[in-house]
Amino acid sequence: MVRPTSLRNTRRTTNNNIRRRRTNPRQRPLHPHRQTVRRRRHETSSRSKPFTVKLAGIKPGVGEMITGTQLRDQALVDVAVNADPDWWQHAVNIVRDVAATSFDFTTDDIWCELERRSIATPHEPRAIGAVVVAVKRLGLIAPTNRYRPSSRPECHARPIRVWQAV
Repeated sequence: MVRPTSLRNTRRTTNNNIRRRRTNPRQRPLHPHRQTVRRRRHETSSRSKPFTVKLAGIKPGVGEMITGTQLRDQALVDVAVNADPDWWQHAVNIVRDVAATSFDFTTDDIWCELERRSIATPHEPRAIGAVVVAVKRLGLIAPTNRYRPSSRPECHARPIRVWQAV
């Protein structure tokens, strides 16, 4: 039997494809072949849990918020504590040497010098930023308001800060 064109794409209601009634209006309708309710990803994922910060050195009081500066400083402390002490000392010495031999430099110059001296990279490459900030706090270098594209392939030519010796 050929159905009329207007009825070909409509579904017949039978016992097999009756949809169960939704109790929660936010739920998606049931698929005809599924017997369980499908949930949206955000309803079941662990990302929906509230964000908490666990910091050893920062304890905000009642009604106080943790600022971005406090989080940055704590991250720098964490990197310094977790970095290999030998690597840290080599990196500080290289920053001093690069600052003494060139007018301005970037962290790419420090990475090149680390590779030239055959010093292994740390388990966290962002540790070089903590080294540069530590040397800055010693008063040996200062940031400029200039940036250059990185020459390292893993950085994808992102802009990096230019530093200068003080």
